[in-house]
Amino acid sequence: MIRSLRAQHRAIFVALALLVPAGYAAALLGRRAPAPPSAWPETPVAHGEGGAERLVMWSPIALLTRLRRTSDATLVVALESWREPAPPDTLLYWSASAPHDGELPDGARLVGALGSAPRELALEDVPEGGWLVLFSLGRGEVVTSLALTEDS
Repeated sequence: MIRSLRAQHRAIFVALALLVPAGYAAALLGRRAPAPPSAWPETPVAHGEGGAERLVMWSPIALLTRLRRTSDATLVVALESWREPAPPDTLLYWSASAPHDGELPDGARLVGALGSAPRELALEDVPEGGWLVLFSLGRGEVVTSLALTEDS
């Protein structure tokens, strides 16, 4: 190697030896703080009166759900993921009975898939009460469930 190139090579590596750790330290110091834990409650927070819309916040993905019944007794479920998009493998089911041991109950009816955009899904011929169940296809288990009361 030529002497002038050797000197340039040495100078470059000395500069890198100083700049790389300094850049790494600056990157560590410039990180944003982690997001604070969610203040959202795990249980329903508002119940509608006399068939009015009911607002429910539930599930680990902060799923904002509006429930209402139309005049022909169709249950309308409007879903919106509040903080982040729902995982693409998450499906919403309605069931007459509660899920047990992370499995969907027999006779559970598919309502629809959750997505990144707000969705409004209608459930026809659904009796009063029952359960809304979030099911993960990827894990093959129930993520969470919400009991529907008589005023849903």
